[in-house]
Amino acid sequence: MKLGELSLNFALPLLSATRSSGYDPTPVLERFSITPEMLDSQHQWISIGRFMRLGHALIELTGNPALGLKAGEHSRLFGLGLCGYTAMTANTLGEALLLLARFEPLYGRNIRGQSRYLETADTCANSG
Repeated sequence: MKLGELSLNFALPLLSATRSSGYDPTPVLERFSITPEMLDSQHQWISIGRFMRLGHALIELTGNPALGLKAGEHSRLFGLGLCGYTAMTANTLGEALLLLARFEPLYGRNIRGQSRYLETADTCANSG
């Protein structure tokens, strides 16, 4: 079953985390037919299933089951392109999340739905 696709930019933090762990991700990228030119482009997409297999292959390469958490340390909001820059201009975290959910189709397409952010009394109370 097809899940959708997302910007190949989502792989960049995983690759950075792999390199910072002392491993070269090049053989894995070659196995997935991902070229440096593709990684440099803002307009490349990867299926969600293929992205998950890529992540698993990088976990196997590094032997680190928490590689995804390490990738979080290497993630930057501007990796989402214009959506990320727009979110960085938000006055609050809630506003940033609303913007990211609104413009999600620019960096990801999920067959099963779209992200959304709903403010509740709890989130409003904690965002001040």
